[in-house]
Amino acid sequence: MTWEILSAFIVLLGAVISIMNVVVKVNKTLISLEETVRVLREYIEKQDKKNGHFYNQLNILDKRVSIIEKTLYTEKDKVTGGDVN
Repeated sequence: MTWEILSAFIVLLGAVISIMNVVVKVNKTLISLEETVRVLREYIEKQDKKNGHFYNQLNILDKRVSIIEKTLYTEKDKVTGGDVN
């Protein structure tokens, strides 16, 4: 084996190690990103459930306000005789 072949082999080995180093870092980053997305998805699902609960509560309160407003306008019409002024 000549020195040229040995030096070329060492250069190729260094290049492979450098490329593998980058591949390992990218893989580590992708795994971390997948975990973060999973946690975010779980949080969004929990938040959707909470939002659904609040939306239902708001609908109930809106119906109650509508009933109260209707009652108030009906009583006002009785008192004023239907006159808006």
